[in-house]
Amino acid sequence: MKKIIALTFLLTFLYFSKTSAQVNLSFSTGLNWSNIRLKTNQKVDTKSRFGFFAEVSPNYRFNDKFRVLLNCQFSQKGYQNSNPLDPLKTEYKYSYVDIIPEVEYSFLQNLIFGLGVNYGILLDEQIKDSSHGWIKPNIKSIKSSDFGLVGKVKAGYKNMYCFLRYNLGLSNITDLIYTDEGGNLIDNTSLINKNWQLGVGYNLDFKRS
Repeated sequence: MKKIIALTFLLTFLYFSKTSAQVNLSFSTGLNWSNIRLKTNQKVDTKSRFGFFAEVSPNYRFNDKFRVLLNCQFSQKGYQNSNPLDPLKTEYKYSYVDIIPEVEYSFLQNLIFGLGVNYGILLDEQIKDSSHGWIKPNIKSIKSSDFGLVGKVKAGYKNMYCFLRYNLGLSNITDLIYTDEGGNLIDNTSLINKNWQLGVGYNLDFKRS
């Protein structure tokens, strides 16, 4: 189902790319503020961590109200373990290539709302704690892909813009098996990405003949 939704967005984008009046290319970068949501009956203590992203966005504007984008970005996500039972305060960093098809609607002249989906391809997984810097874990725990929904608010002036985007993961990103303090298996657990992005960008306009 996740692949069908992503493919539908992609095909829609490619179709309108042949019929739209104006093609544009945008570049943006900014900060991630990410964490995880562990769906379990046990209490889990985590803290958000900062990362960065860089994005290129071919997009097509139909009129003054609607625009379709195919964002492609490098994005660092992860979280910090704040459990008092972990004296090393382990931190986790996951690097993705995120493909984000979005539809934008201009509510006001310079105020834009966007909705879309996120398909993430894992590039790298690293951990660090108080005893060492960033290293790759001996056993990989994160799945090769992620899927979620995105919502965005954007403000622009001429070709410059800034935006706030939220990415809520819908898929379990880990194959780990969780146990409680007594070593008993915790059933029906899943690890979900959640991420805020604050970015700035520049839009290049290319008129079609």
